[in-house]
Amino acid sequence: SPAEQVSLARAFGEPTPAHPVVPGRPGYPEILDLDGAAGGRNARWHTDVTFMPTPPAVSVLVNDETPEYGGDTCWADTRTAYDRLHESLRVAVDGLEAVHRISPLAYWGEPFDTALDRDDAQRLYDDAQRVPPVIHPVVRVHPTTGRRNLFVNPGFTTHVVGLSRIESDGLLALLYAHMFQPEFTMRH
Repeated sequence: SPAEQVSLARAFGEPTPAHPVVPGRPGYPEILDLDGAAGGRNARWHTDVTFMPTPPAVSVLVNDETPEYGGDTCWADTRTAYDRLHESLRVAVDGLEAVHRISPLAYWGEPFDTALDRDDAQRLYDDAQRVPPVIHPVVRVHPTTGRRNLFVNPGFTTHVVGLSRIESDGLLALLYAHMFQPEFTMRH
């Protein structure tokens, strides 16, 4: 139930509102309902709401309805991906920072693949424009374990601070190709 989901989330810390632009479930602002038939799908790898100053530590995913086909979700182990980078690349990315910004329409899939009508799409775009970009380290350190993980994603990371566009795009493409190798991912 929604109350049980929020209770489970509280075991990991204080839940945050689900999203700054899309309203949460009535009575449960911590829960974001995603319905693929209504535009609630995402065609891009991403880490949930990294475009916020303090992204959530944990996301709790509950499946209410399983379609006959599709509807799967994939995860990438960005901690192991970081560990398996060549040492010279780990050294290169450890001190870098990247800009994260909400992608107004591509968040739910490519704009041409959205179930949103024109007015809803415009409202989403306008609301997203009011969310300022944020800067996060390319490599985050877990506060308890001290383990490092790659903290960039093609859904919301726009560029690496201080690098030229060519350098930034090339480095991010390399990191994404590395992070999303089958041995670092799980599909459910």
